[in-house]
Amino acid sequence: MASSSPAQSMAGGRVARVAALLALTLAGCVTTREAVVRATRPEPAYDRLYPRSIEVCATSRIRPRFAGPGGPAGHAVLYIKGVCRDTAAGYPRVQLCDPAATDLADPESGTGISVDRVLRNVNWLAVPGERLFFYGDIGRYELLDRPHLEEAARRAEEAGVLAGVEIHTEAQPAGAPGDPRLAAAIEHFLGTDFALSYGRTAYCVRFPVPEQALARVVDYLNGLNDTYAAGRREYRWSGVFDNCAHVLHNALAAAGFWGSQSVRASVARQFLNLAIPVDQFADAALLLDVGVESPVAVYDRPALRRLLLREGWLPTGHGALFRVIPVHQRNAMYETDLTLFTLTDLLGLKSRRVGGLIDDARYTDVEYNLLSFQRRYRELLAREGRRREDEPEGDEGYERFRTAYFSWARRQLEDVEAKLVQLYGGR
Repeated sequence: MASSSPAQSMAGGRVARVAALLALTLAGCVTTREAVVRATRPEPAYDRLYPRSIEVCATSRIRPRFAGPGGPAGHAVLYIKGVCRDTAAGYPRVQLCDPAATDLADPESGTGISVDRVLRNVNWLAVPGERLFFYGDIGRYELLDRPHLEEAARRAEEAGVLAGVEIHTEAQPAGAPGDPRLAAAIEHFLGTDFALSYGRTAYCVRFPVPEQALARVVDYLNGLNDTYAAGRREYRWSGVFDNCAHVLHNALAAAGFWGSQSVRASVARQFLNLAIPVDQFADAALLLDVGVESPVAVYDRPALRRLLLREGWLPTGHGALFRVIPVHQRNAMYETDLTLFTLTDLLGLKSRRVGGLIDDARYTDVEYNLLSFQRRYRELLAREGRRREDEPEGDEGYERFRTAYFSWARRQLEDVEAKLVQLYGGR
C-alpha cells in the first residue's frame, strides 16, 4: 500500500491530536467528553520493516451497559510483536516466535499482554494476534450487540486465552445463564483483555526492539505467571501495590527503557511507586522527545546511557510511532464517551507535550518518520567534530559515551536508508 504524503500525514496528525487532547489535557482528575475518535495507525509496511516491537497502550475507562463500570484509571496493556503464546504450557506463558514457523511481517505475529484484577493463579493473560486483542471480530459499521460479545468470547476460548486460568471465587458471575466460563469472559475479560475496542479507546506508542530485549521481557513476564501458577502465591490485584501499569512499567524496565518499580515496598514507600496507565503511556511517549541531536539528553538518562553502552541500541530513534484505536461507535453494549485519569500531570505540561508529538507526522507516518530521521542523523553526524555548548569537557565517561553515541547514529542512518529502499521497493 502506498503511504500518505507528509501533508496528508500532518492532516491526519491534527485529527489524532484532537483525540489525544480529549484524553490528556485535563490532568489530575477524571475527564469525560463525548467524542468520535478517529483511528490513527501506521501503514501495514510497519510490520515488514520492524518485525519485533513493544507497543505500550493506555485505555479509557470501560463502562458496560450490562454490568458495573471499570476503575476510573482505565487500563494499561502491551502488544509485543515477535513474541508468541507458549501453547505447550498449561497456563498463560510466552516465548520468542520461531522465525522458521512464523511470518514476523504479519501483524498477527504478536501477543497482547493484559493484567486483570479477577485473576487468581496468574498475573496476566496472553492474547494471540492483533485482531483478537484490539479489534475483536466485528465490521466497522456493524452494531455491537450481545451475540457479538458471545462470539468474541468463544473465539478467545478457542484461541486458548483462558486455558488454565482461574479467577477469584467472588468474581464468579452469580446466577448467569448458560456457560459460566462464557459469562465470566464477557463480564470480566472482554473489552479489557481482548477485543479492547469493544469498550475502550486505546492510545498506543510502539518501539522497535532487538531480540535480546524481547527475551528479557519474556523472562520477566513468565516469571510473574510461573510464581502464581506454581501455587507459591495467590495473585491479588492492588491499585497501589500491583496493577496493570506496574507490569507495563517493569516489562519496559526489563527491556532497558528505565528502572523498575517495586510492588512489594512498605505502604508508605509504595505510594512513591504508584503506577497510573495514562501516566505510564505518557512517560513512554516522551522518550520520543529525547532529541537525537543532543548526546547529552541521552547521557543524562542513566538507563538509556547504560543501554547504549552495553547493548548499542536506544528506543529513541526511528520507528517509534503512535496509533489510536477508538472504541466501536455503533455500540449497544458499552458507553462510548471517553474517560481517562492522570495523577502526576497536575498542570497538563506533560499532556501537551504528548499531544504535540501525536500531532507530528514524524511519529505517525512510516515514510515521513524514516525521511525525517535520515535528515536528523545526517545533520548529527555532520557535527561530530564540533561539540555542542552543553557537552562537558574532560569527562572520560562522557567521552566514551559520545563515541558510542555517534557509532549508534551511523548504524541508525544505514538502517534508515536500507528501510527506505525496502519501503519503496515494495510499491
